[in-house]
Amino acid sequence: MHTGSEKPYTVWRSKFKNSIAICMPHLFQPRTTLLAASTATLLHALIIVMRHEGWHEWWLLYYFAPITFPFVCFLFDRAETLTNAAEPRWPWLVDLPVLALSITRAFYALPFISGHAFFLSYALLTTRNKPARISAAVVLLEVAYLKIFLWQDATLFGGMAAAGISAALLLGLRKTSK
Repeated sequence: MHTGSEKPYTVWRSKFKNSIAICMPHLFQPRTTLLAASTATLLHALIIVMRHEGWHEWWLLYYFAPITFPFVCFLFDRAETLTNAAEPRWPWLVDLPVLALSITRAFYALPFISGHAFFLSYALLTTRNKPARISAAVVLLEVAYLKIFLWQDATLFGGMAAAGISAALLLGLRKTSK
């Protein structure tokens, strides 16, 4: 309640912080994560269908649209750890280079590493919630099939190795900080 001695901004800010604190437990429920990931994936697919056609459209739909789901689940997993005061903030120092390299790989041909395999393997090894792990595993199986049997693309193994090294670094740092 505004008593007159406080600035209106301070009152609004405290009410906003309280309403966010009430919503947080519901925000990171598996069903919320699944709904957000499904919505983002469908929107990504819709944008692909609206902007592309022919072979390029199908390639984007079966190779790029599926990774949206585990990516959103990964973001929810990391956002949940950021809202927990007991969790350290430094894991983003490992996450950001992984995300940057994975996304860069979509635009530039980097040797030896598949951005899909790198991100999905890293997400599979480091996330804590089931939707993120399961979706990363499923899409990684699709990527592995495409890269091994259809494209004979060895960057799958480079991406998985880089993810293993990055995940070991993150998990090792988590153990030493406890």
